[in-house]
Amino acid sequence: LHPSQEDEPDPGDLSVDHEFFQEQVWPRLARRVPAFEALRPRGSWAGYYDHNAFDHNGVLGPHPHLENLFVAAGFSGHGLQHAPATGRALAELVVKGRY
Repeated sequence: LHPSQEDEPDPGDLSVDHEFFQEQVWPRLARRVPAFEALRPRGSWAGYYDHNAFDHNGVLGPHPHLENLFVAAGFSGHGLQHAPATGRALAELVVKGRY
């Protein structure tokens, strides 16, 4: 479970809400992974989370209006997981004209 939308910190404020983390996020982490009980964060940062607002999936392929521009974006936090397949797909598209 995640916090309700009303309980989420203000996304326009990029300061770290340490109280929100300790009260809302940390207990959920420790419940899911008990080893987290023995750990404590030593630093933090806040930033915007890139995602495709249309359907929350990555955008991959040729740009619809700019010739010779290919896009691989909007993968949000799981972009690293998709990076090998994304790189291969774009390479195939550029070299072979198809996936």
